[in-house]
Amino acid sequence: VCKGSLMCDSISRSGQIVKIVLTCDLHHASKDILLKAYVDNIDGDSARVLVGEDQVGISVPLHLLPPGTQQGMVLRLRFTIDQAATNARIAAANYKVFELDL
Repeated sequence: VCKGSLMCDSISRSGQIVKIVLTCDLHHASKDILLKAYVDNIDGDSARVLVGEDQVGISVPLHLLPPGTQQGMVLRLRFTIDQAATNARIAAANYKVFELDL
């Protein structure tokens, strides 16, 4: 479980979450980050979820939560590094920079 503080950066457009970034200020070598999240409120197609000990509030579309999620439930979040996807994004970004240099 991450004992560090959490920061949340979310951008909302037309009531939809475009990007959610949660970062933990502790470094964990080759370990998953496990957090508890509390479903504070459900409004329409999104839920207000309080994450971690600091209870950082985020909006999450209901279709991204487990089926049957209701207000008051506690969720477990697991963050892992997807190295293959990370490498692919870096390669794509490097390719775009290369194209701009031409």
